Amino acid sequence: VIIDGRMQIVLIFAGLRGAMSFALVETVPMFDSSTGEGSRYKPELKAMTSACIMFTVFVLGGYTNYLLERLGLGPAGKDEEKIEMVPL
Repeated sequence: VIIDGRMQIVLIFAGLRGAMSFALVETVPMFDSSTGEGSRYKPELKAMTSACIMFTVFVLGGYTNYLLERLGLGPAGKDEEKIEMVPL
């Protein structure tokens, strides 16, 4: 299977939307003052990761349809989709 450059751009925009980054930030342990292990910044990391995920879902996800049309990868028969509405 050959994936050309146009389809690679679409795959970048229509990717996993942060599932891997959120799973990675969940593995960071909370800071334990008695042992000194973990991160004090886990809540901030989760907030930043969630904000990035929300941005990519709504902005890049919303842009995907326009990107497909711009790259010529949209539906081939746009004229065929038009339905004439006639009164009864």
